[in-house]
Amino acid sequence: MNVNATLKIIIGWVLVVAGLAVIGQTINSSYQFFSAKSEFPMIFKTMAAASQILTAPAATQNPQELAQAQVQQSMNQALGNVLPADSITKLLNIIAWSIFATLLVYAGGRIASLGIQLLAAKNS
Repeated sequence: MNVNATLKIIIGWVLVVAGLAVIGQTINSSYQFFSAKSEFPMIFKTMAAASQILTAPAATQNPQELAQAQVQQSMNQALGNVLPADSITKLLNIIAWSIFATLLVYAGGRIASLGIQLLAAKNS
């Protein structure tokens, strides 16, 4: 066996192992995230100040503005009871991780595939 064939075999096995390691680590991380053993990566964050309505003191508002502010505040409280404030960002973070994990599994598969092609080409 010549040096070139031996080098192809070694690189092929390294690529197969590296691809499977990427896939395995991605699956392990996804399991940790979805079983709530660790938190999802925070790509999207909520701004607590943006969800609060800043109103002027009641003495400077006319009755119509005061009523409108009260209605808006009660609507925000009702919406907060139905849909928690951070549920949208959690959903976005889960979707972002799922897309990234899919990309990692695909990349790991392609790396392992290159290794398999090198191992198959050793006979040539």
